[in-house]
Amino acid sequence: MALLNFPTNPTNGQLYTIGTNTWVWNATLNAWVKYNNPVQTIPILTVTNSLVVTTSTQSTSSTTGAVIVTGGVGIGGNLNVAGNLSVASAGQGTAGGSISAGTITASSGTFATLNVTSTTNSLNPSSGALVVKGGVGIGGNLWIGGQLHAGGGLVLTTASFNDSLSAGTDISITQVGGNVVRISNTSTLQTVTTRGNTTDKQIKFTNTANSTSTTTGAILVTGGIAVNKDVYVKGNVYASNLLLVSAMFASNQVSVNTTATTVIDSYALSSFRSAKYIIQVDDGVGAMANFEVVELLMMVDNAGNIYITEYGRLTTGAGSLGDYSADIQGDNIVRLYITPFAATSKIVNVVRTALVV
Repeated sequence: MALLNFPTNPTNGQLYTIGTNTWVWNATLNAWVKYNNPVQTIPILTVTNSLVVTTSTQSTSSTTGAVIVTGGVGIGGNLNVAGNLSVASAGQGTAGGSISAGTITASSGTFATLNVTSTTNSLNPSSGALVVKGGVGIGGNLWIGGQLHAGGGLVLTTASFNDSLSAGTDISITQVGGNVVRISNTSTLQTVTTRGNTTDKQIKFTNTANSTSTTTGAILVTGGIAVNKDVYVKGNVYASNLLLVSAMFASNQVSVNTTATTVIDSYALSSFRSAKYIIQVDDGVGAMANFEVVELLMMVDNAGNIYITEYGRLTTGAGSLGDYSADIQGDNIVRLYITPFAATSKIVNVVRTALVV
C-alpha cells in the first residue's frame, strides 16, 4: 500500500497523484479532495507559476486535446498558437462562436467569417481596424464604404465617379446601369469657338463637295472672308464683283422684254472714276435668235458730268438691238441704261472693269 505523503503547505488547486488516484487541494474545504470524484467541485484553480501540460495530444475538436475546457477561457495576456485556431461559427458545428480581441496577429489561418467591429479608419497601409502586412486575395466581391487607395493614390471607381466628378464645359457624365459611368463630349464648333477662335495650326477640310452656288460646297461662309496672302483655286471662281488694289471686275445680268429704258448696271459715284463695259445682248432662242456685243468707255468728273463713248459693236443679221446711256441722279449713283428697239425678251449680260477714284 502506497504511503499518503501529501505535500505540505499546498496551494489551492494543486494536484497530487498516488498510484491511480489524483487529489487536488481545496483551500475552501482546507482538504485534499479526490480529483475524479464527480460529487466534489473545485471552486477556483489558481496557478501562481507556469502550468505546463506535457501531453502532445492534438486537438481536432472542442472535446479533444491536451487541455479541454468545457466553459469559457479568460486570458489577460497574449495568446500564441503554434497550430491552427478554429472557432465554430453559426452553421459550423453545434454552437456559434466568435473571436473578440484588441489585436489579432496571425502568419496564416482560415476564418469562415472574420467580423472586425473596430471603427478605426485607415490612413495608410499600417493603420486601420484590419492591417495585413502581405497581400490579400479575394475570391468574391469587395465592398468598400469609404475611399480606395492604391500605391499611395486614390483609385477612382464608378461609385467615386458619381461623388467626385462633375460635368464641365462640353462634358456630359451619365451613369449607365449600375456599374458603368459614361463620359461624353458634347462640344460643337459653336461652343469651341466661343471659348477661342484662333489657332496657329493648319486646318484641313476633307469634304469633297463642289460648290455650285453660294449655299453649296465643302465650306459655307455667310459673311466675308479676309485673306492676307495668296489664294489658289483649282476650279472656277464665281463672283459678282472682283476688286483688285485699284480696279474692280464686276458682272450683272438683266432680263428685258419692253422698249422702256432699263438700268443694266450701277455703282457709287465716290467709288470709281472710269469704267469699261462689254455688253452682250441675247434676243430670242433657236436659229432665229439675234445677238449683239457692245464695248463702251465711261468716265465721271468731280462735277458729276458723265462722258460715254461706244467704240465697238458687233451684231447679227437683225442689226443693232438698242441704245446705251448713263446718268447720275440725286443719290450720287452712276447708272448705265439700255433702251431696246423692240419689245422682245432679251437677256443682257454686263461685265464692268472699273478704276477707283
